[in-house]
Amino acid sequence: MSPRRATGRPLPAFLAGLLARFSDEQRSPQPLGFYVALVDAVLEGLGIDGERQDSDEGWDWTLQVGSAPIDIGLHHNDLLDEDTLEVKATILRLPPQRLLAFYRRCLELNRLLIGCAIGVEGDTVIVASERSLPGLDRAAIARMLIDVASAADQLDDDLAQEFGAAKLGEDLLEP
Repeated sequence: MSPRRATGRPLPAFLAGLLARFSDEQRSPQPLGFYVALVDAVLEGLGIDGERQDSDEGWDWTLQVGSAPIDIGLHHNDLLDEDTLEVKATILRLPPQRLLAFYRRCLELNRLLIGCAIGVEGDTVIVASERSLPGLDRAAIARMLIDVASAADQLDDDLAQEFGAAKLGEDLLEP
């Protein structure tokens, strides 16, 4: 199968060729268990307690870092047709008013964020980072976690205050 864009359409031939030359690791990927062990090692190394659930669909970790609950998932991304690691924090409910202004502000913030992005799932607002597995190492996983957690910790307060959106996750914090 030829490499695909996020839209699901094939990449132009010259981009597919560049990708093939750039990614030698695509030819000899690590087994998925290698990446499961990497995530476990990163969480342990950072002193973060995370609960892991294994299923036929992949592996999921749930943890709390800062004010937002964090989910880490190692799954097959059907759109990209490859396995990926995603770090995601659910931070807010969509605000009841001024939705267009809210979305505009999120787009402006996405331009400033490094290593993650603001998105929407259903009626909730998330901060997420996702990447393919080849080349993934402990430092990259830790960076994904730190990028998402720090952005979520800042943005939940700022966006809730600016737009009157309900924050999520605070009830999960230990006293």
